[in-house]
Amino acid sequence: MLWFYEDFQNHQTAWQIFNDSQYPDNPWNISSPTPLEQNRFAFVSYNRKDPYVDMSTPAISFLTHDIDLTHIASPVLSFDWKSPESSAFGEVYIKKMNGELQSLLGNRAFKNNVQWETRTIDLNTFAGRQISLIFKWVNQNVGQFFNTGFCVDNIAITGNYCDTPVENAPVLYPARKMSQQ
Repeated sequence: MLWFYEDFQNHQTAWQIFNDSQYPDNPWNISSPTPLEQNRFAFVSYNRKDPYVDMSTPAISFLTHDIDLTHIASPVLSFDWKSPESSAFGEVYIKKMNGELQSLLGNRAFKNNVQWETRTIDLNTFAGRQISLIFKWVNQNVGQFFNTGFCVDNIAITGNYCDTPVENAPVLYPARKMSQQ
């Protein structure tokens, strides 16, 4: 069952966009990057309209959305992405309601890809929880040129809806039968 879907075609969006206060340049943008392109998607932009970043300026940008998986069993995240730059990169995190961040695929997972590619990630660890999905882009000041940054589209979470909240408490110790002596 499709539980959450974002293709950025609707101009009303609940995504939050912010930058690290030390590196305020190259923020995320949600739009069609050219008048000829009909498709809207999220991308990092040096001027908030073109899908290019200023590689001479260090930047850390975040695109985040709160998602309630309280009633969703076996959730799976999928999204399309591209990020042709090799020295700048994208990352994906889940932020739990207690503030803890967890990287979904490790650091610097999204770079060196000029074509749209679909990535699928199992979110079963987060079933039954409220989370924030975070896309992060990092540029480390690598040169004096403009290039395409991290782009994402068609973000979906599928899973099985449950009438009652999903229990997802970790089992610390397996149950054992007590022997009588």
